[in-house]
Amino acid sequence: SVTDAVAIVDANCTPKGTIKITFAERVYYASGFSVSVSDENGSSIESTVTYKERKRLFIDTDGMKKSTTYYVTISGIKSAENGNEQSIRTTVTSKGKS
Repeated sequence: SVTDAVAIVDANCTPKGTIKITFAERVYYASGFSVSVSDENGSSIESTVTYKERKRLFIDTDGMKKSTTYYVTISGIKSAENGNEQSIRTTVTSKGKS
């Protein structure tokens, strides 16, 4: 159905601060697609999508503190080309940078 939720099967962060997201199935990106990364206090950190394809998404960040949990919100993503836009959220724990 067109309302199937987009599922994330893996979300991790490299020591250089790149967040790598893997989706369970192929996804589609709407024109309003955006990504935001924030810490547990809700403070946003700089983030740029550097790689975007049907099952994977890479986000470069700047300003992550080491061993900290961050919330990644992905908006304007769909499980089918004609599906409903969704907003999904996941967490990652930073490895490197201070």
